[in-house]
Amino acid sequence: MDIKQSFHLTLNEYRSYTSEQLFFPAEKQKEYASLNKLIEAITKKLSATTKNTINPFTFIHGHDGYILPKEANRTNIMYHVKKEKTNGLS
Repeated sequence: MDIKQSFHLTLNEYRSYTSEQLFFPAEKQKEYASLNKLIEAITKKLSATTKNTINPFTFIHGHDGYILPKEANRTNIMYHVKKEKTNGLS
């Protein structure tokens, strides 16, 4: 995938997900739900500024992750995300 190469990312230990693959786990697991909401917000933001945005790939390893969308004009974008520890309170 050229987007990983453009940012010189080594993601061998990371698991790759498409937006669709995260949809169903997000319905059952809180951490996937917040990640899915973040991906939706990123996609919505990019769609507002660019007519065509390719759905991002998400790479997760433990508490670390990357969201890699691509605009239709082939511009690569990278978001680095980390899961925060919570104290269990809402």
